[in-house]
Amino acid sequence: MKNSKSLCVTFALFAAVTALAGCKKNKISADNYPSVAVDSDVEVTGLSLDGKAFLLDGEPFYPRGYIFESLLYTRDNLIKYSKDPAHEEFCTRQLEAQDFYFGEGKFGNNSGLDLARNWGANTIRLNVNQAALDPQNQYYSEDYVHMIQRAVQAAREKGFVVILTIFVAANRNIPQPMRDENPNSPLNNQVSFRACVKLGELFGHDSYIMLETLNEPWSPTRTDIGWQIYRDGGMPTSGTFRGVKFVGVNTIIKTLRKGGAKNFIIVQGLLMTFKGFPGGFEDPLDKIVYSVHPFFGDGSDLKAIDWDGNFGFMADHYPFLITAWQAKVSGGWCEAFGIHTPIVFLDYIRSKNIGMMAYALDIPFTTVRDFRTDPIVPTVLGDKCSTWAGRGTGEIVRDYFLSY
Repeated sequence: MKNSKSLCVTFALFAAVTALAGCKKNKISADNYPSVAVDSDVEVTGLSLDGKAFLLDGEPFYPRGYIFESLLYTRDNLIKYSKDPAHEEFCTRQLEAQDFYFGEGKFGNNSGLDLARNWGANTIRLNVNQAALDPQNQYYSEDYVHMIQRAVQAAREKGFVVILTIFVAANRNIPQPMRDENPNSPLNNQVSFRACVKLGELFGHDSYIMLETLNEPWSPTRTDIGWQIYRDGGMPTSGTFRGVKFVGVNTIIKTLRKGGAKNFIIVQGLLMTFKGFPGGFEDPLDKIVYSVHPFFGDGSDLKAIDWDGNFGFMADHYPFLITAWQAKVSGGWCEAFGIHTPIVFLDYIRSKNIGMMAYALDIPFTTVRDFRTDPIVPTVLGDKCSTWAGRGTGEIVRDYFLSY
């Protein structure tokens, strides 16, 4: 891949210094952030759009790749809670997964990034911790910020495009104290906002990086109102999150652009669908990419495989990218939808020219049997439904990616 122009680097440094100076004087909020002039004549390499089609360095680009989940957790927390017998297995595995990503420790000759490349990837998606990235949060961690910078650098040095996705700790397997540090939120809140701003400061100059505003948002109120709050910000007037102030995606995008960020910005649908989508998401650079996670579910709801209704119509009109997908046979969908449904799905997104990120290279029994084994082998779909966790779509995803 080409390197960005030196002027872009200078511009990014100026933007970061300006932003940090503002942070010292005033707390960052959605209503208060410095503006940096953007020179529209500066040539930008990396990702661009031709209508709704992706380009990389001016050539057609089909994003395909794998997710790494373990970088969602601060290393200090994993070390701390690995000493608790109740969380030892989870934390130890995540520590090993971080080593796997970087090719360190016992993975010195078997790194996750090299495996991703060998399995057909050109893009890496990293789940990142919004609380640890928020400079005003008590759980903000400079060590964590440095780990994310190092992770991005490692991927970029190997020629990958990188997606950075804001996450809350919704996973019930996470130790409760770690979940409390990064509590679940249905939509972007002030922590999400400031974490996005931080990512913009760190990586806004790199046009090979996409920023995803929030993983798997959902409406905390009636869906039509939820879409408006998700887009423009506001507070639900009923339900568990009544009176909670959320920051609109449009505010996040506007602030990132004022700070000089040039990245593609990925916006997911609510509850993994764009049904009821009202439009109105705005970006002065016209670099919004839309996304869903079309998991098949437990087979009890046919709407889960209504691909046209959930996202196909969006892919017909907008830049679109699936940022997470897998289909474990033990998930329950198989008996209802049939063992070959994943193959039909891959044929469908190929027909729509939709890129995809597979979940995940560091989570056993998703796309890999177990990253801690040697050799590392993918999960296999098989020819009949099964309750065994080792049955999954890793092999067909790998072969699908390698076919490009």
